[in-house]
Amino acid sequence: MADDHINLEVASNGTLYAAIKTSYDSSGRPVIGLLVRRPSGTWDNLYSVDTIGTRGVVVINEAANSLIVAYTSANGSGNILYKRSPLSSISFGARTTLISGSLNNVSTTKQIASGDAVFVAATSGNSMAGLRYAWPATSGTTLATTALNTTGNTISLFGKDSPADDEAALEDLLALV
Repeated sequence: MADDHINLEVASNGTLYAAIKTSYDSSGRPVIGLLVRRPSGTWDNLYSVDTIGTRGVVVINEAANSLIVAYTSANGSGNILYKRSPLSSISFGARTTLISGSLNNVSTTKQIASGDAVFVAATSGNSMAGLRYAWPATSGTTLATTALNTTGNTISLFGKDSPADDEAALEDLLALV
């Protein structure tokens, strides 16, 4: 079932959440899934996130009783998509575009989110695009996102002429988080 893509989060009660890419290649089977291991050591059945996608990541927000699985829409590159679910009863909503563009390798913070979450993804030109995601208080509220900067949502990274340029680009990125 599993491909080699996995991203883990652990809740404060010890519940483990794993966003995975499966090896299923037949229509209607989940390509992006969520595995959940409860503190008792039992595993839930696979939760289907989407029938398309690659390189998923999971972010949990216990205060909002919510989790997000974000992923690239297609192998190679595409939009960064996400689906959201309550933590208390895993059930994913509609597929939504998080970041538009020719992107891949979405990433985010590795700690449990209690406020906003920052998502970044790589472009083919050694730069990154990203946004700050404000968690909706309830499932019916509108998503609020803020671009990480005002230059087309892109931060140049690496591939510059000097190590000082690379260091400055990293400082710009870290200042956003």
